[in-house]
Formats: sequence, C-alpha cells, structure tokens
Amino acid sequence: MSDTQRFPGALKAALRTATLVAVLGLSATAATPALAAPVSTPAAVQPAQSAPTRAIPQYWYAGCEVTPLTPRFAYYGYHHRRVIDYPVRVSCQPYRTIWVDQEFWQLNRNRGWYLGHQTHQYRFGRYGGTVEIHSYRYLENTHSRYEAVYQRARYQVEYNHHWSYWSRWEWSRTAYIRY
Repeated sequence: MSDTQRFPGALKAALRTATLVAVLGLSATAATPALAAPVSTPAAVQPAQSAPTRAIPQYWYAGCEVTPLTPRFAYYGYHHRRVIDYPVRVSCQPYRTIWVDQEFWQLNRNRGWYLGHQTHQYRFGRYGGTVEIHSYRYLENTHSRYEAVYQRARYQVEYNHHWSYWSRWEWSRTAYIRY
C-alpha cells in the first residue's frame, strides 16, 4: 500500500505537494500557496545578511566575457588611407583558451555592408585576466562625408579539453569616422 492510499484527504494532498517539492526541486511558493505562508524564526537562528549578488550578464559564457568595443581611427596607411582599429575586450577565468570570431561592417544607405572577418585565439594562464585584442582594417570609401563602421563578435571557450558552443553575437556601437 502506498503512502497516498494510507493517508486521507488533506494530508494526502500535502504529502503529494511535499513529494513534488522534494523530487522536482520546486520552491515552496511554486508548489502551493499553503506552503508559502511565512514562518517566523528566532533572530539567533536566522542566517546573516549576505552582500547583494551581481546579476550575471547574458554575454558571460563558459567562464569568459567578450565585449566588442566601438571602432576607432588608428593611423594613416598606404597612400594616406585611413586604418580603423576594431578592439575587443576579453576577460576569462584561469586556464581557458578562447576563440574570438569578429565580423566588420559598414553602414551604407541604412544597410549593413560586410567588410570581412577575422578569428583570434588567446590562452589564459594560471591567473586569467583581461586583454584587449585589436584588428586593423582599411576604411572603405563610399563617397560620403562620414563612414559609419561597427563590428560584431562571438566566441567559443575551451576548458579542460572541452569546448563550449559558440556564444551569441555581440554588437559594438557604431563609430562615425570622417573620410
């Protein structure tokens, strides 16, 4: 004979709810309103107040964070053409290897114009840390006064010989560079 057949009525429903809470890992408020009643505990038994926890951003993935920064003018190249720096800030926990995939875009007549891509690999040692990866590209002239350029980046992390999936694309802000 099972426990639910032995106990009558309300006790049977409470037992089912407690079993759901224990088996499925539900919180008491999600299982039933009856269990959600506040219970007062003495001040000596209550846990100490902990510091507020920082929400984990959506782009923190597999122990690393990648932030594509706003592109900026770097220097004048061959035949006085402007060279643009597309920086990406990478922060990782220790012993991670990260692959960063960048795509470079230019805005023309409210449409994105694909300029190319580049992939970087970086290994973080014992202490992890933050680095800034730079990619340099010539600015394409589309015969307008200002060129609007931006980038997007995604990444994949290796830790202990296991690779994560590719993260979602993160977009930088658009930079308007005078040509």
